[in-house]
Amino acid sequence: MKRTNTNIQLFQTLLLALTALTLSACFDNNKPIEQDTHELDSLREIIAEKEESENLMMQTLRDINAGFDEISAAEGELSEIDFNAEGIDQTDVFQKMQNIESKLAANREKIAELQRQVDTGNKVSAELKRTVAQLQTQLKQKETEVAQLRQQIAEKESQINELGQNVSSLQEENAKVKEENATNAQIAHNQDAQLNTAWYVYGTAKELKEHRILVDGRVMEDANVDKGYFTKIDIRRTTEIPFYSKKVELLSNHPANSYTLSKDSNGNVTLFITEPSRFWSTSKYLVAKVK
Repeated sequence: MKRTNTNIQLFQTLLLALTALTLSACFDNNKPIEQDTHELDSLREIIAEKEESENLMMQTLRDINAGFDEISAAEGELSEIDFNAEGIDQTDVFQKMQNIESKLAANREKIAELQRQVDTGNKVSAELKRTVAQLQTQLKQKETEVAQLRQQIAEKESQINELGQNVSSLQEENAKVKEENATNAQIAHNQDAQLNTAWYVYGTAKELKEHRILVDGRVMEDANVDKGYFTKIDIRRTTEIPFYSKKVELLSNHPANSYTLSKDSNGNVTLFITEPSRFWSTSKYLVAKVK
């Protein structure tokens, strides 16, 4: 900013000096007044054109300087971004980079226009040439900086994308593991439930025969046995089975000393399973005939 302001001040001083020399050269005491008046009008037009040209060039220099300042500020914002942090807004990074590129292109065009004026102008000061040369140098430096910043961002984005892919793969793997664990847990649950599931039924001889449970004195050997007639239980929870009858005979085979048959105050028999694992080890189906 300081260097550009100095260049602008020198440029203004040189233009004023050139204007003064032009004025002094145009007046001659030996010329008629009418001629001097005409020449004065022409000189005013020349001065007005020069002032307009000067104002345009001064505004261009200010615009270029402001453009470089904005580019530097945007570079600083991008350099402070922590790409390793969560929730990085890549769209915001892209927009900031686009803004830098746009301002750099605008400055490139303005400096090129100044260079064309220097190259085609008849009376161009050495100081203006040096100013434009300095701007060209500054432009190249900024282009180099922006190119390096662009490369750094591309590398960071590549790392982010790679990290995102790794995270996605890890999430997919975790999801598969969870699904497998859930499946295995369900299988284990089903197996556990199956291992601890039993069925019991009681009824008169006639009822057991009607449901093909008792056929020709054999228990649970008929292919058409009606298993839907049985009651399903969890052997870990059900250890007492009331038969609501005074006479009960177990037709299915179960180890002795793993159960007892006891009567209540009304004389009805209840089965008490004292050792469930032994009781159900020979058969998961309990068949009892009542009278």
